[in-house]
Amino acid sequence: MRKPGKFTSAPAADKAAADKAAADKAAASSNSESATVDSSSSSETTNPTVYTPFAGKAVHTIYTGTNTYLYTTKELTTIATTPLQGDTSVIAYPDGITTALTGKNAGDLAIPVTYKGQNLYFKGTFEGLTSNGLYPDGYYYALTDTTFYGVVKPTDPSVKLDAPFLNGSTWFYYFDGGVTIYSYKNNVWTGNTFLNAQ
Repeated sequence: MRKPGKFTSAPAADKAAADKAAADKAAASSNSESATVDSSSSSETTNPTVYTPFAGKAVHTIYTGTNTYLYTTKELTTIATTPLQGDTSVIAYPDGITTALTGKNAGDLAIPVTYKGQNLYFKGTFEGLTSNGLYPDGYYYALTDTTFYGVVKPTDPSVKLDAPFLNGSTWFYYFDGGVTIYSYKNNVWTGNTFLNAQ
């Protein structure tokens, strides 16, 4: 004997099938959109090619060069209206350094900097900040055994040398707005300070 079952008329069965198909389609579309959003979100957070030049480590430096141009683009194509003056503060972002690929400055480094509140690019020609005249706080550079450059005074306790200072040593101490040139003689440093013209 046939077991009793649920009886559905043909039109009702067609409608039920259509409703189920529409529901399945809507669910599939929703899942697809969710996957797209998740994929996009994941791509933005994990994609290492996203260029964020001013989001990395910020380093306070003193620019020890002379007046120079800054640029508004990482391709170093458009000169900013604010020139970079020597012996002034610049915030540099070494993690965001790239190489210009096009234009007359192709091959030069584009160093992201903040100068007078503006995010701009410094045209570098060597690797590293100090080789482009951007000295971080507390840094000094020994050009020879008797010539030193940097943004720390020779009398600062952080200064550690492999050998004693020699008579005739010269130390160029750069600070915001000028430079002091120290000379060493008979265990004493004497300095002359030169301020930038305002």
